[in-house]
Amino acid sequence: MSRKCCLFLAAIFAALSIPAASAQTPCSDSSKDTRSDGYKLWTGTKGNYYTEVGRAITIAAAHVGIKIACRTSKGSVDNIYALENRQADFALIQSDAAHLAWFGESPFTRKYSEIKLIAPLFTERVQILVRPHLYITSPAGLQRPGSVWMGPPTSGSELTALMVLQASGKTLQEAKILEMTSDMAGSITFDQAVAHLRTGDLDAVFQTEVAPTKRVADVLSNKDLEIRLLPFSLDSIDLLVKNGMYVESSIQQIDYPQVRGGIYTVGVEALLVARRGVDGDDIVTLARMLRDNPDDLELHLQQILAGDYEATADPIGESPVSQKALSGLIDPSSMTLIGTQAPAALLDHVDLNARNYLWKWPIRKEAAERIIGLSALLLVVCILGLVHPRGRRLAGKNAKLIILMVACLVGWLVGGTWLQAVEGGLNQHFTTLTKSSLALAENVGAKVQLPFSPLPTPITREGAAIMTWFSWLGFLMLTSFAYPLAKKTWQNIRHLRGDSQSSS
Repeated sequence: MSRKCCLFLAAIFAALSIPAASAQTPCSDSSKDTRSDGYKLWTGTKGNYYTEVGRAITIAAAHVGIKIACRTSKGSVDNIYALENRQADFALIQSDAAHLAWFGESPFTRKYSEIKLIAPLFTERVQILVRPHLYITSPAGLQRPGSVWMGPPTSGSELTALMVLQASGKTLQEAKILEMTSDMAGSITFDQAVAHLRTGDLDAVFQTEVAPTKRVADVLSNKDLEIRLLPFSLDSIDLLVKNGMYVESSIQQIDYPQVRGGIYTVGVEALLVARRGVDGDDIVTLARMLRDNPDDLELHLQQILAGDYEATADPIGESPVSQKALSGLIDPSSMTLIGTQAPAALLDHVDLNARNYLWKWPIRKEAAERIIGLSALLLVVCILGLVHPRGRRLAGKNAKLIILMVACLVGWLVGGTWLQAVEGGLNQHFTTLTKSSLALAENVGAKVQLPFSPLPTPITREGAAIMTWFSWLGFLMLTSFAYPLAKKTWQNIRHLRGDSQSSS
């Protein structure tokens, strides 16, 4: 009996210990010593999107044999110091913080050249919430000392906010005067900052995060709060983009239904970096996983965002998130920058072991493969049509229709590829050639009054111009050529059917 009892207790102990080895719990506090947990990945504050992405990375990395422990932190600047002090092995940081660290600019006092890029992951957008009855049209209008919450001290959000305020015409000292005192800013959460916004204690809350994001969506959807998003001036956007740390962006109605028109802002890239000294073979494995199998990372991020905190590191038996759970997601689960061309400003700081796994061309690998495949198929069909006697007869009778179809297909591919190249790294609706081509088709359909809503909308001025050109081109092709030709073909078919019935 005692032997059975021992076996029963051993089984319980084993069952309890398995989740500790394979399940990925939410990121632990960075203050804990985790040497036994393998590599350490520092992310962001608790509940931040960075922590969710960090958890997904630890799970995906476990599938390729790399053990990583996910840790919360105070933000990008804090993460850079942790890499320098070897408290962290990997970290998620904003590209503007990385840029300032690499060049030794404030708040950093020297160059941090030992921090190396593994891969850009996704793009965040600067979102500024302002209190009710504050009638300003850009960040330049913020004037009251201590009235702006920029995020926790040493966070990437605080650094970005200071850069944005300087681009709006303020000095660094004037921008710092606007910030809520460090003690108070570090002790309150985003939700508490919004409460101060509602009461008028604060004029603005800066949030540098993916868009849409659930917590901003919840604030905007509450009509009682009367809180709105503040746009940037185009001059300040041009100034920020020119320095290479930011990209032009906007917030559209497809992100937040309360935004009736586009709100211009800037985007900043979220990077996965490593400290010098991490095993090169492990960096190669991690970089290869991100390039060749990003779907695994995105699958686990979907599970985490859907509230599945029991997502397992065991690759066996996993299944996609249910459509019901997916429909409730607000925060994006696409790693929009994986597979895109890395900006030239980042290439000098890429880890040598990861360099070969960064995509080097403007057109994504997936798009290039699809275009080559479709072009080859079209070439084969054309050759068969010209060689085969029946094909020649068919081509002779329907030459106009065939030319029109080929022209529409080529124009559609060119428009979709161009949109993906411009928007794919910023906008989850344009990350693949299929998505961008369907977005273009939906915009063409909307012009002929088909009920597509909400429409996938580009978030850059260049992307909006491309969408306008190609959607109107598609509209003209449909109304001027395709519809009359289809109508004439249908009438001919009916005429032939009528002749055959009368002869019988």
